[in-house]
Amino acid sequence: MNNIGENYALRPFGVDTPSTQDAQGNPDLGKDAFLKLMMTQMANQDPTAPQDSQEMASQLAQFSTLEVMQQTNEKLDALLMAQAAGNQTSMANLIGKDIKINSSELNHLQGEAENMSILLEGPAKEVTVTIKNEAGVPVRTLHLGTQGKGSFDVEWDGLDDDGNPAPEGLYSFSVGAVDENDEKVEASANIVAHVDGMSFENGFPELLCGDLRIALENVLEILEATS
Repeated sequence: MNNIGENYALRPFGVDTPSTQDAQGNPDLGKDAFLKLMMTQMANQDPTAPQDSQEMASQLAQFSTLEVMQQTNEKLDALLMAQAAGNQTSMANLIGKDIKINSSELNHLQGEAENMSILLEGPAKEVTVTIKNEAGVPVRTLHLGTQGKGSFDVEWDGLDDDGNPAPEGLYSFSVGAVDENDEKVEASANIVAHVDGMSFENGFPELLCGDLRIALENVLEILEATS
């Protein structure tokens, strides 16, 4: 028979040997835990070699700074959420209204006229607006003649160059302008669209104007619906 002292380690009955897996604590040291640890350390310090007070003060300052930053972040998150909710409410109030937007796309409904707004950076002797279908094929060219510097409205009657109603769908348009010396005049274009609803499908609010999706920052004017 073997003796216990020769081949076996003597352990109390029912007590397991601690392992590295058992010795796991909370990896995050919060302010309260740090203060308790510091007070315990001070209470058990060697009177002949006390802790460095400057180092402890520095550590306390770091914890205080981190706490202020955390509170600031929480307040900023709350402010951003409130701002987002306010933006959503504001956009919901646009449903049913007409808006002027910075866009060169048209959501055309067959038989209806489309309104565009042109802005010229200088006077022009000839201004043309070319309207293309979704495939990029020109369907109508509007010759607007001489125009002065500034903005003016243009209406497309919804017909192609042959006088036939253009099919329903998405269209784009471009503006060309030249001055008396046949030099290019810078021009930009906007459209007026009717707001049918809102969408959050892409992770942020967008206004639905037919098949167009319009971000709020592209809205230039809000108008009462004409129909």
